[in-house]
Amino acid sequence: MVSLGDDNISISVSKKEIDRASRIVNASIRYFEKRGCEFCWWGIRPGVTKCGFEIGKEFVALKFEEPVRSEIKQRKQRSEYDRNYVYEVPYAVYRPTGKFTLSINEYVSGAPQQNWSDGKMQRVEMILGKFASAVMLVAEVKRIERQHEEARRAE
Repeated sequence: MVSLGDDNISISVSKKEIDRASRIVNASIRYFEKRGCEFCWWGIRPGVTKCGFEIGKEFVALKFEEPVRSEIKQRKQRSEYDRNYVYEVPYAVYRPTGKFTLSINEYVSGAPQQNWSDGKMQRVEMILGKFASAVMLVAEVKRIERQHEEARRAE
């Protein structure tokens, strides 16, 4: 799995999916930048950042990833005290699913769909428009919530 953080776009995908993921992320960035949105990073705390788009005054965090499946296996190991004693030690093996997922990494009340993934017949590339519409809707909901909060504080 390749995962870049901090001042990079965080994309968690297997080496096999890097080219495809790069094209999807690039298309997303170009789409939002054409609409006057800015791609940026937002620091949650030192060393932890989220990437997403600033739409108006609202920041909408996004996540681009390829989920993995874990499988628990057993490995035989000899005791360091008694070389004749062998026991089993569990360990996890992680395998990429090959399915790319786009996620809105924000919680808003009444939010639309949060995740878009590859399916048996659908590829994420075919539903980028729905993803973009949902991101814009989340930004609008956040703007309305912020305005209500500011009005409540002003009272």
